[in-house]
Amino acid sequence: MLGFAPDLSCCMECGKEDGDFSLTVKGGLICAGCGDFNSKSMTQECLHVLRYIQGAPLGKLYHFKMDEALFQEVSQMTGNYFRNFVTQKFKSLDILG
Repeated sequence: MLGFAPDLSCCMECGKEDGDFSLTVKGGLICAGCGDFNSKSMTQECLHVLRYIQGAPLGKLYHFKMDEALFQEVSQMTGNYFRNFVTQKFKSLDILG
């Protein structure tokens, strides 16, 4: 909605769609073959959830479940990505986390 959504379709460098990826501050995914991962690569489950969240209608986002470890990974990936683009601190985000 704000235009900060990353490109989760494929690696930004080579176009690879499957494999080990990391979410970059450049605005999308980078695969293990194209990038030197400064941070931990995301699991396939995390990438699947992020792709679902990005493409699902807003009303569907409250109708799926994930385990705590996956929730923490998704939260970490989205939080890190968000903080790179939005420098203002939002009190409402403190309530959620």
